[in-house]
Amino acid sequence: MTKCLAIAIALLSTGSVAFAQTTKPPVSIEYSGTTAGLAPGSGVTLTFRIFNWSTADDRQRVLQAVMTASKENSGIPDLTKLLASNPSMGQIWTEGPGGYALKYTHREELPDGGQRIVVITDRPIGALNPPGPWKAEGQATDVAPFTVIEMHVTKDGKGEGKMSLGVPFTIDPGDHTVDLSNYAAAPVTIRNVQLRRGA
Repeated sequence: MTKCLAIAIALLSTGSVAFAQTTKPPVSIEYSGTTAGLAPGSGVTLTFRIFNWSTADDRQRVLQAVMTASKENSGIPDLTKLLASNPSMGQIWTEGPGGYALKYTHREELPDGGQRIVVITDRPIGALNPPGPWKAEGQATDVAPFTVIEMHVTKDGKGEGKMSLGVPFTIDPGDHTVDLSNYAAAPVTIRNVQLRRGA
């Protein structure tokens, strides 16, 4: 076997030259929590399985789609179509048969040693769980065609989460990040968040 042939076989085994050069090794991180303060939707166990953290370019594409959807008076009925070309970075699994794809995953370290995790689904959370999309208790606004979820966990991997259900969010176009507006004052909608696997 020639040296060139050996190199070609090695590259084919990884998919392609571009794949070998640009694809980061997948991660395997899992968080869990229980929904609260929703009507309907409270008391449901959520499992967040994250396979990769979004790159800046990935985040930019998702945020552009979200900003487009947010500008529409009635929202975009199917954000999944708009995000079809974006890779899935993980899923949220509920107690039902369906899962929600994560099109945006971002993590940053907090000053106290904990972590801030933000994910965005490509459809309303609860849409796959009868009787339909979840709302925060007392929420009168329409449900957006996506859901922003922000979780804060301590260095021990425990914490809480909040969702963009009746809560505004902000987008920083400079570093392609999103967060819930005034996170501290927003109602807790995911209790007992804990890191179950990964780091």
